[in-house]
Amino acid sequence: KQNKIDLSNSANLVNEGMDILLKNKKINDFGKLLDEQWKIKKMYSDQITNENINNIYESAMKAGAIGGKLLGAGGGGFMLFYVSKKNQNAVRDSLKKLLYVPFEFENNGSQIVYFSNQ
Repeated sequence: KQNKIDLSNSANLVNEGMDILLKNKKINDFGKLLDEQWKIKKMYSDQITNENINNIYESAMKAGAIGGKLLGAGGGGFMLFYVSKKNQNAVRDSLKKLLYVPFEFENNGSQIVYFSNQ
């Protein structure tokens, strides 16, 4: 269940994340914040995650991911992981049964993206 301590911790992590991104600090620290926030978020409710999601997260972390985040809602979505370059192949291999969607930062703003496996 939520409590004020957890919510203030989450707010502090947002401020730390902004500080890392805006002040050109070590980007790996942002990955660590993702992991910290994931652990806090799971304390809010037992509905945040399930065994399958936990297995995906643990596999990625064991293979070298620094942190991750569940994106999307209700019955579908994505797991986003922050992984240093040297561990990216190992993390991809550990999750090879899942669809890999490449990710890059860009400056074009919102766009419609369509992916087809065909």
